[in-house]
Amino acid sequence: MTYATCAMVAGRIANLINGASDIENTCITDMVPASATIITFMSGGCALIEGVINSMGYAAPGADGVLADYLGDIEADYAAWRAELSRSSPRTAKGERSRADDFRKAYEAALRQLKKMDLSMMGLTPRESAGSGWYSGGISDADKSAVEGDSDRVRPAFERGKFENPTGSDSDDQT
Repeated sequence: MTYATCAMVAGRIANLINGASDIENTCITDMVPASATIITFMSGGCALIEGVINSMGYAAPGADGVLADYLGDIEADYAAWRAELSRSSPRTAKGERSRADDFRKAYEAALRQLKKMDLSMMGLTPRESAGSGWYSGGISDADKSAVEGDSDRVRPAFERGKFENPTGSDSDDQT
């Protein structure tokens, strides 16, 4: 599954595909890289995006979710970056390919932004089994007792009053 369409990628690399509007149905024999290769780049970009989302503790969203357009832009930038890298081009400075670098920078910036997002606000549910959910010990005495009674859990490092000043006031309004 990919989030980007061939037309999204074609719009970014029109210089490489001789002005065709879609790479999926293009039969240009001298196109470098070939359309099948660009589709492979799209698939690779999708895998990298889904890896980031999975590492954040979420299942990959569907292609029709709230994030689909944003993820499609990220994936299209990745495919365009890889397509630009695959052709020879003059460099403007050591280690620089201006169009390829621009697509790489856009891709990396969008991934950084994705990592900062609270994806639960966009309809994704964290996978508790992946350890993504925060747990702070419960909200009731029964929850606290259940946690303390579980021998598989590590004992809490902090407890109420642990760092109180022994020579301080004897106020009863401690929280």
